[in-house]
Amino acid sequence: ELRNLYPFITEDNTFTVVVEKDGRGLGMSVCGGAGLVRIRRLYPPQPAWRTGRLAPRDLLLAANGVPLAGLSTYEALEVLRTAATRVELRVCRPPSDALESLTPPDPPTPPVRTPPPPHL
Repeated sequence: ELRNLYPFITEDNTFTVVVEKDGRGLGMSVCGGAGLVRIRRLYPPQPAWRTGRLAPRDLLLAANGVPLAGLSTYEALEVLRTAATRVELRVCRPPSDALESLTPPDPPTPPVRTPPPPHL
């Protein structure tokens, strides 16, 4: 159950959007991280943008009933690419502070090198 892993996914911020693909696909780019697939960008005037209901940073939970959580970005793209013309997306728009906790931490900074003690 996704809600056990990600408590910010609730009925209140989860919704379904139907997108009709055209010859160029859905018209959005996605990115992954923390086991979730996020919309990175929508391309006007393509199908995903035309719905008026999707936004960058929305989480894609499923496409036509196929769960996307836990898939790599590449695997999720394959599900979206091979889906039928009519794609039913299950989407979550979490509070912005919930997404902050999902972004990977900054890489550790290298330790400051101290000069060796002078030889006596």
